[in-house]
This record gives sequence, C-alpha cells and structure tokens, in this order.
Amino acid sequence: MPTRSLKSGAAILVLLATAVAAFIALVRVPGGAQSPSPANAASERRLIAVQSPLRAGKPSFSLDDLAGVRHDLSGTPGGLVLVHFFATWCEPCREELPALQRLSDRGKDSSLAVFAISVGEPDIRVRRFFEPMPLTFPVLLDRDKEVAKTWQVETLPTTYVLDGERKPRLLVEGEFEWDQLKVGELLDAVSSQGE
Repeated sequence: MPTRSLKSGAAILVLLATAVAAFIALVRVPGGAQSPSPANAASERRLIAVQSPLRAGKPSFSLDDLAGVRHDLSGTPGGLVLVHFFATWCEPCREELPALQRLSDRGKDSSLAVFAISVGEPDIRVRRFFEPMPLTFPVLLDRDKEVAKTWQVETLPTTYVLDGERKPRLLVEGEFEWDQLKVGELLDAVSSQGE
C-alpha cells in the first residue's frame, strides 16, 4: 500500500509541475515574448522600449520620502531618471535595491536620478526595512497605490527609465541585472528611443 500512495503522490507532483510550467509559459512579458524559465528569468530580462503611452501621457508624482520630505518628479534635475516600483515583501525587489544604489553611484557624473517607490505598504515597515540599508536616492511612499496605477504597474519590481523631458522611454517588468549595465549604455538606449 505505501508504494502505491508514493507513486500516486509522485504522479500528482508531476502533474502539478507540468501545470506550473504551462502557467509560466503564458505569463506576459513586455514586447510579446514568452516568459523565460524561472531559473534564467533575471538574466533574460531586458530593458524594452515603452510601446504604449501611459494613461497620463507624461506621468509625474509628488510623494513623501521616509523622512516626510515631498519629492516632485517634475522638479527633478538631471538628464535621466529611473523610477523603480517595489515592495519590501518582494524578494527580487529586495535584491535589486542595493544594485540600484551601485548604479546610482556609477551614474553620479552623468546626471542620473533614481527614485524607489514603495507600493501600498505601511510607512513603519518601509522605514524598518531600510534602517540597515541606507540609500542615497529617495525612497518614496505610494501609500494608496495611486501612482503605481497611473504608471500602469502590474508587476513588482517594475522600473521605468525617463529621458530629460521626463518621457518614459524604457521599461523593465520584473527583476533586472543592474550591476551588468553601464550608465553610458543606458544613456545610449534612451537616446535611441528618442529618435
């Protein structure tokens, strides 16, 4: 009897694994491509051109940071802006934030501005999360998820790259290897989208 239930349990696991694999193949990836396998999903993600205009056209935001200071996207100096939507409960988000800090450090001389926007989380949770990981770029609080809705964020993390006129040019839905990206390559990619 035990052998039989082990076999049927194994059969159920195989069916479950097949169903999960089929579901993953149906997950939408920007640009119409099929989702890569989970093992290499991060390495396969690429910055893609923003192909459809956002609902707000040139979206903006005015949000508080962790210290209560208000930040307005329209008043941000710099030629290139990276807007990163995340949540502290999201494992890929937690791994990307230090990589974004390193990208920000590499882009100091090239007018790169980075904003990390926490989506729908209590202030205290976000503050506690960042206590051991201070960042030099602003961490903003989208308490009611309105900014994420305006920016059509459906996946966390989601990152938009905006040009000097604050027009969204590039997008990543899901995790991305920011440490493998040179700031010059990012500038070139944004410039090519503006042509």
